[in-house]
Amino acid sequence: MIKRFYYGLLGLRYSYGLTGLSLIIMVIAFIKTRKSAPVVDYLLYITAAALAILMFFYYKAKWNIRSQLKQISDLKAFEKGGMVDESYILEDRMLVYRNRKIMERPVKGITKMEVINAPRGRLLLRITDQEMTYEMGSFGRPEAERFAAFLKRRNPEMEFVNITPKGAGTLKELGAPDY
Repeated sequence: MIKRFYYGLLGLRYSYGLTGLSLIIMVIAFIKTRKSAPVVDYLLYITAAALAILMFFYYKAKWNIRSQLKQISDLKAFEKGGMVDESYILEDRMLVYRNRKIMERPVKGITKMEVINAPRGRLLLRITDQEMTYEMGSFGRPEAERFAAFLKRRNPEMEFVNITPKGAGTLKELGAPDY
């Protein structure tokens, strides 16, 4: 299910390009049946090459997602956890997805969370743990505040920048199903 979710996100990102180029090729091919001109042939070759290049990048990204998910231990466990934007959260670890990269990070040991405004009302969460700094997305301030409360419960000494934790800090507040 998680693999399908990330494949779906990838499909949404490439859908306009793949569909648009395919429709343009169909229109040019229809024009070619009515009128034979070298310009039409060149347009067809150029759009077909552009579609092939876009398909190459799409399938390469799909392959990368598949190989990154194979490295995750017990991937099925994340289906019982909560979500923040495109990342899955469990009590002890989280599956962080940002810029087509998936990584498994521990929840314990996070020292700082900074909130940065992103385009279209979204927020960027910059999280620092003992090993590295990484970024996650958030749909809005309420979701980020609930996630901050969850992190605060797991890491009482952590620092927050531009956000105040709100809520009980449970996975249920992040959308975890009842089992």
